[in-house]
Amino acid sequence: RSNYRKTEAGAMMQPAAIYVFKPTTTVESGKFTSNNAVVICQVQGVYDVATLVINGGQFDAQGDSVCIATVTGKAVINDGIFNVEANGALIDANSGDSKQKTSTIINGGTFTATEGVAFYFSSAESTVIVNGGTFTVKSLVDGEAGTLVINGGTFNVDPSAYVASGKTVTNNGDGTWTVQ
Repeated sequence: RSNYRKTEAGAMMQPAAIYVFKPTTTVESGKFTSNNAVVICQVQGVYDVATLVINGGQFDAQGDSVCIATVTGKAVINDGIFNVEANGALIDANSGDSKQKTSTIINGGTFTATEGVAFYFSSAESTVIVNGGTFTVKSLVDGEAGTLVINGGTFNVDPSAYVASGKTVTNNGDGTWTVQ
């Protein structure tokens, strides 16, 4: 969310361990550590939407940083371990200056931000859909109004305000809630 620099093509970039500029990039495994954005998914041009698919790996964002920043693109997270230290965010849902719609779909994984937020919305044009995963966070949402829809998962904070119609929230009695 800071430290942007301009590329040769004039695009604004943030230092990151992984950049996705072309249609689809898949991460199967690996360990990625950064003191800024760990993964940033960004469109290369007006008509090329970048897509990031994460099937595994460990992503550690140190300091007040972000694990996944989806900027004018799409991220699909199927599995992995995502950790944020300090006041950072696990997911920064952002449409940049273009106001293009962005989406992040979470199907599974372990997400930890005990001092930070799960979803930081930098734009109202951004959507996050949670179908599964385990979340241990200080809070669920911060930032501008975006769209968060929770269809499934386990949370250490009550997710009831964001649960999709027809889904059930169960208070497990141990400080966790499950959506199914």
